[in-house]
Amino acid sequence: MAVIDTKAREVETRASLPDADRGDVVLSRDGRRAYIADSALGPGGTASRTGNSVSVFDTAKGTVAARVPVDREMPSDMAIAPDGCCLYVAHFPSMPPPTGFPEDSSDYAAEQGASNALSVIDAETQTVSDTIPVEGRSTALAMSPDGRRVYVGNESGAVQVIDTGSGDVATTFDVGDDVSGIAIAPDGRHAYVTESQRGRLHVIELAP
Repeated sequence: MAVIDTKAREVETRASLPDADRGDVVLSRDGRRAYIADSALGPGGTASRTGNSVSVFDTAKGTVAARVPVDREMPSDMAIAPDGCCLYVAHFPSMPPPTGFPEDSSDYAAEQGASNALSVIDAETQTVSDTIPVEGRSTALAMSPDGRRVYVGNESGAVQVIDTGSGDVATTFDVGDDVSGIAIAPDGRHAYVTESQRGRLHVIELAP
């Protein structure tokens, strides 16, 4: 991982990370930790259903302080709660069966469905505290400014709104195509959603 000095516009330092396919990186609210999504790889670079994790990087020491195992395939996008209590991790399970499943395995279909979930990591204990089921393979993730809702986009064009208190899907918006990005306005009143295939931006009015 490279740490860039934005004032000097140069790489300040480089840090070694565990061997994995990298997903998203997010900073804790106090800037002391960086969370990095690690997707484990099997033979030939195929996805693995085991060994996936989130690395916790100590920004002061420039080293990985911990690795938090997640029991879902291919952690990708992440969002941290405003109070820093927890980290939400989306997963993008592979289409071909990952290492550990034969091509015609019926167990794989069930496992892939189970991988369509959000892993919730407790920032203090650095363990997975909850797993929230979602529909489809997740492609984008954002959190409301007050931390009450998480917005999860998927490749089918749906944006699911998760109530962080209950873990339930409060509502779903259909934008029609593969969701590639989600941003929530600072006042929490609108969501801005992009599609990767049609190049469109959707502005969604949100409930207060």
